[in-house]
Amino acid sequence: MTSSTGVDFGSSLPRLGSSPFARTTDPKVFALSVQAASGYDYSNVQPKDPGAEASRITDSWIAGMTGEDGPLGADKHKILRQAVKDSISPDDLSHQIASKQRDEVDVLGVMDTDNSTLRNDVGNEVFLKVVNNRDTLFALTTSARIKTTTQQTGDVSGFVRTTETSLNMIVRCDPAINAGVCELVGVVGGGDA
Repeated sequence: MTSSTGVDFGSSLPRLGSSPFARTTDPKVFALSVQAASGYDYSNVQPKDPGAEASRITDSWIAGMTGEDGPLGADKHKILRQAVKDSISPDDLSHQIASKQRDEVDVLGVMDTDNSTLRNDVGNEVFLKVVNNRDTLFALTTSARIKTTTQQTGDVSGFVRTTETSLNMIVRCDPAINAGVCELVGVVGGGDA
């Protein structure tokens, strides 16, 4: 994890199980580690099977997420976990691998998600659950600058592109569960600027 701000946003911390996320009780540090995990690096290693790679990424993210027994109810957690799986396309990964895509994620910061954005992202029911449990559920927005470099593949030229991006997420850090170690409830919004 890198940051042009000069701050170590949890990169020196151990990982949460088999996930790419930091093992911490600080929700903001955890959220920044989720943002940092959103990049790819196939510049040196190109997996042969994009489907297996998609499964590996999905499994690693889900390993850092709240289970279906979480505070939003089984149906909501199933949807959030399925959204991770649906967001990782083997077809897109195939191109990213072939072009040796490398994302350099420059983590810029984190702040509380404003209430109107949270409500628009998740709807009233989940919004109220988060607002009424602010001691254990945290709605956070991270920002990053991502420099993507690809090599030419076939007739598609390589490029270098820098984008500003954000992730809106819900994080749970509950002292009654796993000694307050944070976990990802779900990424609920965000996008490129």
